[in-house]
Amino acid sequence: MRGYRVKSLDELKKLLGTNKDLRIYPLGDVLLIADSEDKARQAMEAISLPPHLSYKVLRKLWLREPAVVIKENKTCLKIIIADIASGDIALLLANRLASQLAQYSPFIVRRVDCILSYRSSEDGGFTIKNTVEVVIAKGSQKRVVEEVLSLIRRSLKELTKVREMYSSSERS
Repeated sequence: MRGYRVKSLDELKKLLGTNKDLRIYPLGDVLLIADSEDKARQAMEAISLPPHLSYKVLRKLWLREPAVVIKENKTCLKIIIADIASGDIALLLANRLASQLAQYSPFIVRRVDCILSYRSSEDGGFTIKNTVEVVIAKGSQKRVVEEVLSLIRRSLKELTKVREMYSSSERS
């Protein structure tokens, strides 16, 4: 943050680029200086209002990459990939994971589930939730779990790139 040292009111007016009378609003140990009440209110709103994002921007950010959650219980470790953009991508991801993790089946990797949920919403439509779950036996080696997670990350990156290429070619 940059501060200015001024010796007179004329220097301050010159610094602010105005010849109008200045209004000074004390805010504790800080002074707010403006040439009109409207500008002081604008400054106060800019300071006090939290930054915001529009719903469109949030929706794009939310759909960009799925969430990966790890749940552990007494018998197994569940890796859940939630908020997948479409059912097609969920099926592709589940298929890829199942085929590449087949070598660890049935003792380490117990199952790979692709879950497509259609739930009725309050507005009369449906909300669609696409999820892939990988269930791993509890006593599995840490190396195997890390390998499964890196495979999930790689697959998600590849499928996200494919989806972005497909959606950009669709727009043009």
